[in-house]
Amino acid sequence: IVAQLQHHVPQIFSTKSPDGSMFQCSETWVRSFLLHNLHWRMCQSTHTAQKLPTNVNEVCLEQFFRLALTIQNNVIHSPVFYMNINQTNVI
Repeated sequence: IVAQLQHHVPQIFSTKSPDGSMFQCSETWVRSFLLHNLHWRMCQSTHTAQKLPTNVNEVCLEQFFRLALTIQNNVIHSPVFYMNINQTNVI
């Protein structure tokens, strides 16, 4: 955003506002600009995953068998099936 402002409106960083302050491309200003002009909302990043269960190998093997059975029974060839599995194992 700063590069675009410097290119298209270079005077914005050197002009003083009526209260004497200078424009700053702060995080607050960027959030407000994105929300009001592009209708984008800033979301929090996902949190770190929980600790692995004590039977992690068994859980992974069971998940593998469930996926293999689903792929076999439904004749799934699309790689999208594999890409849409999220951290909660919801398809």
